[in-house]
Amino acid sequence: KAAGRVAFVLPYLGSTARVLEIGAGNCHTVVSFARRLPDGAVTGLDAAFERDVQPGSNVRLVAGRLDDRSTAAGLEPPYDCVAAFHVLEHQHDPVAFLRRLADLLAPGGVVYIEVPNTYRRWWLGKDVEVFFNTVHLFNFGRRSLDVLMRKAGLIPVDWQAPAKALRVIARAGGGPPLPVRPLRPEDVTAIRRHFSGWKAYSRWRRLPVAGALAPLGARLLWRVLKPDLDQAT
Repeated sequence: KAAGRVAFVLPYLGSTARVLEIGAGNCHTVVSFARRLPDGAVTGLDAAFERDVQPGSNVRLVAGRLDDRSTAAGLEPPYDCVAAFHVLEHQHDPVAFLRRLADLLAPGGVVYIEVPNTYRRWWLGKDVEVFFNTVHLFNFGRRSLDVLMRKAGLIPVDWQAPAKALRVIARAGGGPPLPVRPLRPEDVTAIRRHFSGWKAYSRWRRLPVAGALAPLGARLLWRVLKPDLDQAT
């Protein structure tokens, strides 16, 4: 997972890039950044790191918190990339949080966000009732994440949807946010069908006999629903 995250953003970074990861946790991604950018400088920020990582010549760990209401002491901006993986959905004010990240950018730098994908394929990851019992204050698809980015003054430049997650790379942009197209009745119908299908799959897969066939049935139904879902979300 860490290697895939880093590979996606590398085309946007120079060899001497300065990278900050918010909520570095186990530091797997920090270490991966450091290996791929040996001439760069990588900083990991977390209130409580999950394992001991020996800071090397291009790795620095800062104990602290950056969220929608506060910025940690000890950071040394500007950064060419400010990344936050599975952090945005825990913020009370995600737009304020994104603006804090943007304030740390060097000219031409990128904000890099990964969140759980609400419109994932059903057979990847949690059942629907478990997904929505997780302590997330917000749930995102590409449409809603694009709106938030633009409200924060960021312009998405690249997207990726690996398995269960949704990734976006964005740059600071000028001007007011673009108007948002309202959801059409057919969009609402597509979204409802998505969640109905996810709920049905979560039940099918637990049935003694039909459970083995649930992934096949889910894949066939997904092919039918996905084109309209992509238009809606």
